[in-house]
Amino acid sequence: MFQGTATPQCSANPYHGFCSMLSLAACLLLSCTSSQTYELLVRVKTPDHAPASGIKVQRVLLLHQSWDNALAGITDEKGELKIPFEGKQTYADGSGCGEYRFVLMPEKYRWEVSPKYFWTYPPQTQETANHNQLWEFNDLKDPNNVREGNSRYGDTIWVDPEKPLIWDVTLNPGRDVTVKVSDQHGKPVPNATLKMELDLQAPTHTGWGGEISLPDVKTDAKGHFKLARAGDFFYTFTLALAGYLAPDFGWHFNSLDARFTGTRGAVVFHKCAIMRLSIRVVDKDSGLPVEKAEFWAMDSKKDGLLVDAPIGTTDKDGRFRMDDFDLADFSAGINVEKAGYTKEFIDLHGFDSSIDYLVTLEPSKE
Repeated sequence: MFQGTATPQCSANPYHGFCSMLSLAACLLLSCTSSQTYELLVRVKTPDHAPASGIKVQRVLLLHQSWDNALAGITDEKGELKIPFEGKQTYADGSGCGEYRFVLMPEKYRWEVSPKYFWTYPPQTQETANHNQLWEFNDLKDPNNVREGNSRYGDTIWVDPEKPLIWDVTLNPGRDVTVKVSDQHGKPVPNATLKMELDLQAPTHTGWGGEISLPDVKTDAKGHFKLARAGDFFYTFTLALAGYLAPDFGWHFNSLDARFTGTRGAVVFHKCAIMRLSIRVVDKDSGLPVEKAEFWAMDSKKDGLLVDAPIGTTDKDGRFRMDDFDLADFSAGINVEKAGYTKEFIDLHGFDSSIDYLVTLEPSKE
């Protein structure tokens, strides 16, 4: 349990806890020495069914331990483009699997995202693919996987080298969506620039490789912007403004996904509140200070970490203090943990930063 007390303030502890980004070398674990070439024929028409020439097509490789995100080509006078792509070796046993998607990027129509073309190397059927290959595909098809995002949006097609791959697209003008940008209290965020991407969410080791940049947008005096020719998929917005973070992601994460199904939408960022934490941890039975008790930032459900390392620990007097705690999610909390004790949860909703809190840890009975 914990309670407010009038104990003296203690010295500050440094904040630590963010893991470093994985290096490129860590992501490129296995070299690709063999491959199988496939070919996709893209056929694009305008809304009046005329050939759509000059349309850029982006190729994005997902489910792989490297990157392949590049312009595949531009449709010809017939509105067509043939795109070869490779299924490469990714496992030590010489096999591999992966997923390609393609994005049409017209200037005067909405963008379009292809189905997910799932390949194996060597070419396999669902019956003959090995476990390492099959679990990726099954994960994509699992109806119980409800994670929102473009990596789970659209059809999945198992690529067969003996069958032609054709993607027929009729361009759509799309719709203009008026989007309101506000903080968690509904207050508009005016005159702010947002970087925008179509994020296919490549599940590589770093998560990089599936982003396609769109033009920046800027809110007006009322916190609104217009998203022209919106498509029916998820966009990633990054607010280029200090002091705002994405909800439910915790510290130093300022990007979020949004999908708009009508002509009006909303994007909500949490305005950070810098607050002071001053906590003393004692043993419930003895009343003695508990040294090296750890403080872990938790999400609002108390079952997920917001940061993958402790935000601090108690000193020899059982004290912990932080003067620049960044509270991005006002429903979040902190677990106080120490081996040999039952952990305690501090609910930060309504937390009074002017009070020095006392937390009593109960010795574990195990």
